Amino acid sequence: RRADPSRCVPRDEGKGWIRHVSLAPELQGADKIADFLCDSGVQVALGHSDADYETANRALRGKFTHITHIFNAQSPLHHRQPGVVGAVLNSEGASAELIADGVHVHPAAIRILMRCLGSERIVLITDAMPGAGLPDGSYTLLGQQATVKDRKALLPNGTLAGSTATMDTCVRNMVEQVGVPFADAVWMATYNPAKVIGADNSIGSLAPGKKANITVFDKNINIKMTFINGNLMYEEKTNGE
Repeated sequence: RRADPSRCVPRDEGKGWIRHVSLAPELQGADKIADFLCDSGVQVALGHSDADYETANRALRGKFTHITHIFNAQSPLHHRQPGVVGAVLNSEGASAELIADGVHVHPAAIRILMRCLGSERIVLITDAMPGAGLPDGSYTLLGQQATVKDRKALLPNGTLAGSTATMDTCVRNMVEQVGVPFADAVWMATYNPAKVIGADNSIGSLAPGKKANITVFDKNINIKMTFINGNLMYEEKTNGE
């Protein structure tokens, strides 16, 4: 059961820009913070949490309606200690972000997630860091040096430092590595994230009255053109142009 969105009354905090906040439910005072955020019209996401199953499950039945990058930076699934991941897989309404870069989450784990949540509750994200789409090398991430090599971004201690993927890569991985239908992969990258932040009335799908933000792919999911508000912002150059 999801928290009733009608109970969230927007206030002036953040001037409407803050739509989504990640919070670990096991922290002292987390419930009161979640109440305040929800009452302020901000979605509360469970993330960066080492909560046990019971705590996570209780949070997902309350004001926590979304999960920040499922599987990553949260207590894992164990058959005797299901953890945050187990609570998410067992949830009935929460939506979950997924870093589908081919590094953060194994395709088999993604297939399990798909069976439990379905394409309507999964939000594709890149978790992209400054080196995304750029050559291997050293990049600064929040004051720390991160090394990018072979699509992986690592801190000096070997910890993953975000992702080097762009969204088209995530969509392609869902289709080619996980076996998700192309239309479902696009839906998870467009409509679902717009719905999570309450912006699906203006973006996330093509419909009368919505912004004409359009990406044109070829059959191999290579980007050919990008439109923002109906204006052509990018077009792939062909030979001779």
